[in-house]
Amino acid sequence: MGHWARTYVLTATLIVASVAAAQTAAQAAEQLELGNRATAMRIYRLLADRGDAQAQLSVGLLSDDQTERLRWLRLLAEKGNPEAQYNLAVELSSSDASSPEAMTWYAKAFTTYLEQGKRGDARAQEEVAFLYDHGPGSMLNPAQAATWMQQAVDSYRQLAQKGDLAAMEWLTSRDYAGKDDREVQVWRERIVAAHRLAAERGSIPDQLWLGDDLRLNDPEAAVTWYTKAAGAGSVVALFRLGELHQELSSSADNDEQAQELAGEARTWYAAAAGRGSAAAQVALADMLHQGEGGIPDLVEAARLYRLATAEDDGTAAFRLAGLYALGEGVPVDPSEALRLYQVAARRGVAEGAVQVGLMYAAGEGVTKNVDEAKTWFERAGRFPTPALAVRLGRIYLADDVIAHDYAEALRYFNIAAGQPEAQYHLGLMYAEGYGVPVNPSKAVQLWRTSAEQGFPDAACQLGQVYAAGNGVGKDYVSAARWLLNATALEADVMTAMLYGTRTCYAEAKFRLGLLYSEGLGVERNMTEALRWWRAAANQGHEQAAEMLKKY
Repeated sequence: MGHWARTYVLTATLIVASVAAAQTAAQAAEQLELGNRATAMRIYRLLADRGDAQAQLSVGLLSDDQTERLRWLRLLAEKGNPEAQYNLAVELSSSDASSPEAMTWYAKAFTTYLEQGKRGDARAQEEVAFLYDHGPGSMLNPAQAATWMQQAVDSYRQLAQKGDLAAMEWLTSRDYAGKDDREVQVWRERIVAAHRLAAERGSIPDQLWLGDDLRLNDPEAAVTWYTKAAGAGSVVALFRLGELHQELSSSADNDEQAQELAGEARTWYAAAAGRGSAAAQVALADMLHQGEGGIPDLVEAARLYRLATAEDDGTAAFRLAGLYALGEGVPVDPSEALRLYQVAARRGVAEGAVQVGLMYAAGEGVTKNVDEAKTWFERAGRFPTPALAVRLGRIYLADDVIAHDYAEALRYFNIAAGQPEAQYHLGLMYAEGYGVPVNPSKAVQLWRTSAEQGFPDAACQLGQVYAAGNGVGKDYVSAARWLLNATALEADVMTAMLYGTRTCYAEAKFRLGLLYSEGLGVERNMTEALRWWRAAANQGHEQAAEMLKKY
């Protein structure tokens, strides 16, 4: 997929179905919001077969089956639908960035939007601006992008002045040249007033809108509006109440209040889960699994994950796979864990693909097959986040999963080069010459950058290289400073959240003991040396334990 590719996000406001099927289409949108993807897709497919163009577009964008996606997108594209033309081009270029057919459909989408834009269609003008700014290379024209964006702003402003609420919301939510804070405030006040009037008259969508709008700055008022919507039968409102109480529990003044709010979150999630919301089932299962808001219940967590998995929820499938892998709430079953990880991977959970690869590499729940493992790792790494890139880089760098592939490790670490953990591993590669020329100075530079961002392993590594003089001049004062820095990170809550327990902490303490015992970079102090060795030994460091026996 090219850097200019964009897939439209479907929301209820985009569903413009025929009058006869409008309620059903709205229900499909609500099911998506509740996390019930399988149910939503059944509704969309039914409507698509009946000829509903918006439902056909929905299936074309949301289906897991590429053949089905292409069929519906092509059908609509050939009828002149510019969204379908654009997304068909995106789909075709995802497998071949220079596909001539993809370029043809990009051009047709552009032409259609251009014609509509010239007739004053605000959204079409916005899309023309987007294609001039982010389209394939032949379309790029920053000056034209700015011109068409200004036309879109002017068109939306005219609509807003006529009372169009969607246009007002566009003007307040988008970034564009010449945006006026005073004008935005006027539109904002009118938007809120309109939603409040409708909400007071019993409109559930408007009650939900107000709850969403208020939840950050006035959670008490948000609860009021969500509760009104829930009382009128909104399952979405029940789920939002669960979310809000869980958010409030994380910022509570004390543990007692946090547990009380988390318990309320459980209650609201349970109500939404009982009404069939897969998103609520996953949220409640997570709380039951972790014991948040009450005692853990792994059996019930597994049941809820299973229900949500039936709605094509990839996160639920991934979590349930983990339970089967460990035998938590269900019997240990590696084969079922493998199947569920594959389900999660097909639903876009990249970590599911990583786990499938690890299981093939280890022969766990399946016959060992390293080539198949690599296939799954490659699948996970198609569009990696920085964190996933680091994870895959570590797999390819080590030799305990598959035979190391330094070129792949280097590629993934470079993708995540802004992450301190990636910088640390790149430093190791340059220090040892893993797939790159040995370069101790570059390794130290990378470790310093990583350590300055709070990665404890890098701080420990710097302490060692300064003590040994590898890649830098021998400097015991700097060695002690970096080792102390590493041990200080052990007590840092954020570091613990990001990186968990690290073996480097014990190593840093052991080496600090050595420095204090010899008076290197610090004043000689055997009491301090023994204190550090004792702390390291308590964390399982064998050499520290041996030093304690000597002294």
